[in-house]
Amino acid sequence: MQRTLKTLSLLMVAGLLAMLMLTGCARNVSLYKQAQKQYNSGAVEPALGTVVQSLQLKPSYVKAQNLIDLAYPKVIQNREAGIASLEASTQADKWDKIVVEYAALEEIQAKVKKLPILVNEKTGKRVELILKDYQPAAQTAKQNAAEAHYQKGLSLSRSSQNVDTQKQAAKEFKAAMSFIPNYKDSAAQYEKARQAGIKRIAIIPFEDGSGTDKKFGDLPAVLVDRIVSSVMSDPESREFVEIMTRAELGAVLAEQRAVAAGLVDEKTAVKIGQLSGAHEILTGKINQVISVPMKVYSTNESESKRLVTGKEEYVDENGNTAARDVYSDVTCSFTKYVKTANAQITGSYSIIDVTTGTVKKTGTFTTDNPWSETWGKVDSGDPKALSTASLNLCKKTEPVPPTDIELVSLALSKLSQQFVIEFKQYIK
Repeated sequence: MQRTLKTLSLLMVAGLLAMLMLTGCARNVSLYKQAQKQYNSGAVEPALGTVVQSLQLKPSYVKAQNLIDLAYPKVIQNREAGIASLEASTQADKWDKIVVEYAALEEIQAKVKKLPILVNEKTGKRVELILKDYQPAAQTAKQNAAEAHYQKGLSLSRSSQNVDTQKQAAKEFKAAMSFIPNYKDSAAQYEKARQAGIKRIAIIPFEDGSGTDKKFGDLPAVLVDRIVSSVMSDPESREFVEIMTRAELGAVLAEQRAVAAGLVDEKTAVKIGQLSGAHEILTGKINQVISVPMKVYSTNESESKRLVTGKEEYVDENGNTAARDVYSDVTCSFTKYVKTANAQITGSYSIIDVTTGTVKKTGTFTTDNPWSETWGKVDSGDPKALSTASLNLCKKTEPVPPTDIELVSLALSKLSQQFVIEFKQYIK
């Protein structure tokens, strides 16, 4: 008995292994065919990646061996030709691109290295995949890239004390360090240029042009607070920006009656900037707030289903009395309700250059916060006739919508998120 069980177990294991092998073979062939199509269409590098996967499943697969023998040298040749072309070019960022090319070559070879030794079982010939050491050349490319950015940073930092120019210089020094950490004195040069490249932006109170008389709270103040909070909590956004808020502007704003009224034009903005030391002024406006009253829509619906509605007696073929189910078409009528509400806010902003008085950027955003819920109520008939979805709908109680203030607050949150995304793109 034990011997029989042991034999059965061995047969089951053998069967399972056979199934796995067949599955692996099928996958292996599928990958090879995909790689062959890629190669024939000119996508040599993707073909190499796919055929590597095929050989990982079955290293002895001759067709895949032949394909990798063709694809691998071509991929290497193409990448090396690209590097040679870049080296001969006058592109300002050619060393950045060459670094990327060497990284790609190393990644390609890393995939190939994972393969076992490939030997053609028919001929006994080994598939030779020549691996090269690109590390020295890659390191030289990184040095050249770092030096190119370093020299560009020096050139920019010495050319002008303009805030934007110094910002670009700082970015060049930072780029140099991305290739070679602590390259020369890039860290010190970066910090010096960064400090000189910090742009001071004064955010003055936004105007409330919604005509809501603060029914939903001080929306402009809330919007400004969210903008400031988002920027100040983001280290990347703070890299080259100093935000000056109302609290910091203090007496300067107190002198400007137009600001107190929420009305700021280019002339007023220039004066505020000159008095506060800001480079740019950010001003904005809540143009419109629309609160759409709650509405309820309803539709009358009906569903039917064939169900067991009772029992009846009958005489079977043996003359015995028996009972059987009685089926009937059952209907249920119900009302489907939809309750909706919405709030919509439109806002706009301007960024004004203090030196020239010109508007550097403007934008307008509109967001809404729609809310809706559905529920149902059985009017007549048997609820058993309803589908699961309809039955669950009729079990729901009538929902309570958010208040107008809650809807407007959520719409304002969406508005601030849109604004912050665009503002951050501007200051980076």
